[in-house]
Amino acid sequence: MAALLGWGGRECGSVVVRGEGARMAPGGDAVAVAVEALRRDAREWRRWADGLDAAARVAGDLDLTANEMCGLSEIVGLPVLYRAVQRRAVELAATGAREFVAVADALTSAADGYEADERAAVHRLLGVW
Repeated sequence: MAALLGWGGRECGSVVVRGEGARMAPGGDAVAVAVEALRRDAREWRRWADGLDAAARVAGDLDLTANEMCGLSEIVGLPVLYRAVQRRAVELAATGAREFVAVADALTSAADGYEADERAAVHRLLGVW
């Protein structure tokens, strides 16, 4: 196939190799599949972020007073410890949600970039600017 296209390379699977280690970029279908995989992964990361957001809200609402704990809880400092653990759980879940959204945003940005690069390559190939 490479000889037909005048590239003087050799075919290696679906990739045409020119010279030592040179490779052609994947075609439109491969890019479309990769972009959809990135977008699907981004949706999954956002779904998990939503779950962590919900967990943070629930943890924040789990207030217990000393009266709702056993009679000795205040003597041993359980209410203070409980509030500290509760705050930490909320903080960890909220931070995790933000980080998951950041990963999803990065995946979406990569997909957008691949699509833009593919459109630009097609325009260059067709001589359309």
